[in-house]
Amino acid sequence: VMVSHDMEGNWTETSYDCERNDMFLETAKEFLSILEGESEKTCHIGDGVKVLAFIEAARKSNSSKSVVAIN
Repeated sequence: VMVSHDMEGNWTETSYDCERNDMFLETAKEFLSILEGESEKTCHIGDGVKVLAFIEAARKSNSSKSVVAIN
């Protein structure tokens, strides 16, 4: 269950049908499948770099209480 609120302060609760560990198990299965040459990567290092840039911008925006551009 995830609880969040919008800009107006309205709270919502979202339920998910899967276990948290399922994501990790599927990632491990995909990794092994790639190593065995059975499938293609679903994401690349560049995708990870973009995600980290987004997270860092969000942290800076939060601490400075201002908009932070993402290059």
